[in-house]
Amino acid sequence: MPYKTSAHGVVHREANYFVFKIDTPTRVVADLKEEYGRDVDIIRQRVYKATEETNTNCTLEKELLPPAYRKEVQNMIEEGKTQVNKFTYKFNYNSEVESVINRQIQAEQQAAQDYLSMAVTFLHPAVSRPGAGGFFMSMYEEELGHMQDFINYQLMRGGTPAITCVKGPPDNKNLTLLSAFEKGLAMEKSVTELLEDVVKVAETANDYECADFVTAVFLKEQFKSINEMAHHVTRLTRLKDEHAIYHYDLELCKSHPYTPKIPK
Repeated sequence: MPYKTSAHGVVHREANYFVFKIDTPTRVVADLKEEYGRDVDIIRQRVYKATEETNTNCTLEKELLPPAYRKEVQNMIEEGKTQVNKFTYKFNYNSEVESVINRQIQAEQQAAQDYLSMAVTFLHPAVSRPGAGGFFMSMYEEELGHMQDFINYQLMRGGTPAITCVKGPPDNKNLTLLSAFEKGLAMEKSVTELLEDVVKVAETANDYECADFVTAVFLKEQFKSINEMAHHVTRLTRLKDEHAIYHYDLELCKSHPYTPKIPK
């Protein structure tokens, strides 16, 4: 249940308000800090004094209140026994949109780790494919940047970024340039499909700002990455010997140089 009740009111963990009794002392609200985290700071700052006039025109967003409390809370407002304190950190931010943004954060985090795993495989002295290593290291850094962008967006909208553990990297013991770029192509397609789903969810929720953010910032870049990966797969499929692959990696090294930064 996203609702929490206490002797002092009703909290909706996902919505934009905290319903509290008008005589709730500031000390009691402060005591909730450990349980409600940053929300309590905002509640404490905006607790109305008991002498202030009760706002009987507050919007309860009834669909977000548990049915068992809707009538009770409405009666309390009308009788001047409670107030609705609107949080300021969320505005028209649907919980489903927040959820798919978190899913995207996790997808970018997973893609970053998978690219890093491929990069260090090719950079290892036993493999020594510095061009491929540099290419996939740049992809790792790009995905990390995307993850940070979505974290910052989530925070800007008042959502809570979900940072979770990622799946362990696959066994790259027999990784070749061709198989690596095939994996990269599959990952870019998967991430793009998730981004398109974010747009669909945002548009359904009439969150056009979120839809524009994803469309304008990420989708064009994703299709460029898919195109680039596809070209690499096609070219590598045509190469039939180690000498050709060696020179292909040399060309990658020119466009994606990578030198490990070792602390002195």
